[in-house]
Parts: sequence; C-alpha cells; structure tokens
Amino acid sequence: MFNLKRFSVTVKAFVAVLALFAVGGLQTANAAADVKPKFVFKIGHDQPENHPYHNFALKFAEEVKKGTNGQVLIEIFPGAQLGSESAMTDSVRIGTLDFLISTTGNSSSLLPRVGIMGMPFMYESGAHALAVSKDAELLKYYQDIVHKADVGIELLAFAASGLRNVYSTVPITSLADLTGLKIRTQSSPIEVEVWKALGAIPTSMPFAEIYTALQTGLVKAAENCPTSYVINKHNEAAPYYVKTENSWMMHPILASDRALKKVDDATRKVFYDAAKVASQAIYDAQQVSDDKYLAEGIKAGVKYTAVIDRKPFMAIVIPIQDKVAKDLGTEVALSRVRALAPSKAK
Repeated sequence: MFNLKRFSVTVKAFVAVLALFAVGGLQTANAAADVKPKFVFKIGHDQPENHPYHNFALKFAEEVKKGTNGQVLIEIFPGAQLGSESAMTDSVRIGTLDFLISTTGNSSSLLPRVGIMGMPFMYESGAHALAVSKDAELLKYYQDIVHKADVGIELLAFAASGLRNVYSTVPITSLADLTGLKIRTQSSPIEVEVWKALGAIPTSMPFAEIYTALQTGLVKAAENCPTSYVINKHNEAAPYYVKTENSWMMHPILASDRALKKVDDATRKVFYDAAKVASQAIYDAQQVSDDKYLAEGIKAGVKYTAVIDRKPFMAIVIPIQDKVAKDLGTEVALSRVRALAPSKAK
C-alpha cells in the first residue's frame, strides 16, 4: 500500500540533499570568483587618474588578472605617489617597484641606447609611432639591449601615445623664437643636445616642478601633449601652445628583474602579453584625450598656433639623429624606425 506520509518524508529529505548540493556548489562558485591572489605587484606612473597613462595601467592590471586566473593582482599607484619618474625608474632597478610606465627621455639616463626611440622629430605621424611600438623586430632588439645592460630591469613592451608640442609664456611663431629661450626638458642627454642645436637653453627637471618653474620664470617654455598640458594646469602659466609636433611619445614599459624572477615562465609571458595589449589602450585613449583637452584649453584662453614651418627644425635635427645613433651604436634601430614610416611604404 502506498504510504503518503513516508513518501512526503522521502521527498523532503531529497530536497534537503539537493539544497545542500546547491549551497555547496554556490560556495564553490563564489570561492572560484573570489580567488585570493598569490602575488601582488605594483605599477606606478606620474600622471593623474584621468590621464591615458592610467588607461594603460588599468588594462595591464585587467589582462594580468585574467591571464593568471586571479593569481596575480596589480596595484596601481598614479600621480607620482611613488616619486618622480626618474625616482621610480631607480625603484624598478632595485626591485622596490615592480612595473613602470616610463618615457624614453627619463629611462635613457639609465638605459642610454633606448633614448633614440624618443628623439624629437623622429616620427611622421601617430600611425608611424604606433607601427614602431608594435614592431617585433625593434622590440626584440631593445629587449636584448636592456637585458644585457644588467641593471635589474627588463623591457616588456613599447607603447606609443600622444604628440608633444611646445608651450610657452611668450609667443612662438618660428624656429628663430627658440633662440635663447629656456625650455624644460626631460633628463635625456639626447633631448638636451637637440634643443641646444635648435637654439634653446634646455633645463632638465621633474615633471612636478614645471608649473612653478613657468610661474617664476625659471623656464619660459616646456613641451608635452595637450592632455598633460591642460590637466596639470600648465596653460595657466604658459598660455601659448604651438603645434611643433616635435615628438610622438614612446613609452618603454619596464619591469623589475626581481619581480619577474618571483613567478614562473607562464606568468612572465602573461606580463609581456598584457603590456602589448595595454599599449593599444594608451594610444587610443591619448588621441581622444588630446582632442578633448586641446579644445578645453582653447576655450579657457590658450592661444593655439596650429601651423608652423617644421622644415628648418628637421634640417637641424635629422643629422643629429644620425650622429646620436652612430655614437650609441643603434644605427640598426634608427634605420628600422625610418623604414616603418608610412611615406616609405608608398
């Protein structure tokens, strides 16, 4: 005879077992989603969070987390929280900082042969700079150079971003206006040599000191992309912005040798791959950001000169590029950069 009471008890027991399995499965799923990282590393940069540098850092952290299934967490320190770019480069060298979004100007003080990648008037366009940043041949060439330098740093990737132009406290309409003009430069012997040849008086200083230097007259000019110019309020002290197109920014993405040695080969590959993916993020963000902040700067009173004759600049700088490449033994790199120019493909 069918026993309804016994059947009801059996069903309840079965439902209870299913519930236990469901709860257990949910706990397992939650545990998988909330993996505790095995490693926590730091990446630093010297710009605010609304700068494209931060887009790179966020994308790099995202790709590393995804590529390691949450086993590696990247903590981001923007706005020079960990010191100036030069100071952070030294921190990467000694292993107290793991990753850095650098510039060729500042990293060349430790790695001189990298400096040629950011030489003024090197790139025809953003497309040229982007092609160079993605070129496997050039990257391998410089990764070998950095590794053999044995300074505690490895090169993960190059990232192209935006166009640097001159801005000043006085009008600049031609090359002649640079004569005797004190201009802030990065701590790169190559940049110093170029600006001297152009007639200016280069003065190296950390980025954070530029605003005060412009206000006090310690320098009369500097050069950077529209984003850095406006979000750091340099336009308040130097309202003249000139489209000199002197440099497309090329960023060496640096890693501490000590950090790389803490992980296995597979994780190291994730770092290299993540840097390559994030390099596109900084370029894309920079183009949008520069258009936005140039428009904001003009609206706020910036006097923008959109056209200036670059031929006299090029006539002076190209022979310097050749000389510097020869002195550094990087003629191969210079030749490759020039070969990647869009005009050479026509």
